[in-house]
Amino acid sequence: MKKKIILEVNRLEKSEVVQLLSILDKYYNHKFNFPVEDDDENALMIETWHDYLGDYDYHPASVVLKKLMIEKEWPPTPGDLIRGIQKAMTRDEPVMKISGPKAWNMVLNAISKHSWVYNPKEVKEALPEPVLKAAEVTGFSLINNNADDSFIMNRFIKTYEQIQEHEKERMLLPGGIRKDIERIERPEVKQLAERISDNNE
Repeated sequence: MKKKIILEVNRLEKSEVVQLLSILDKYYNHKFNFPVEDDDENALMIETWHDYLGDYDYHPASVVLKKLMIEKEWPPTPGDLIRGIQKAMTRDEPVMKISGPKAWNMVLNAISKHSWVYNPKEVKEALPEPVLKAAEVTGFSLINNNADDSFIMNRFIKTYEQIQEHEKERMLLPGGIRKDIERIERPEVKQLAERISDNNE
């Protein structure tokens, strides 16, 4: 059975957000001020940073923050931290390292081993999610019948690389926003949106 890779992290507490902001204040002096005299402004800053970073663990967040502090003249934003954390989390992700040609060979090997005609379920279960999506978009039957066709191969590779890039961009989003997008992308939600759009025309 196909295994899904799940990145488990502990949620960042607001008290830990305060620690990160305090580190920025000490390092950047007048370029970043925290806390300020206005309690409401302090609360807003903590809330804002927590909204974006709350789905991540303190340790990787603090490590990435210190790395950015060395590299950047100006204080990093929550977005800078998210990109740094996700880059660190996906750097060793096996699926992200699969090239287009290798993904193509994985599909051909799965078809050859399990047979798309007789065991399509086993063929699908043998493939990582991005590779499976690209094969489904290209068409398993088309691939099965045209394994030596360079046009079909290039079409698959282009599709796979687009899916892979989309996945990398999606992983840069905070977990809460990512879940909202996944809910929107569900087929039943798309169908409902299309029906509403049709009724408004």
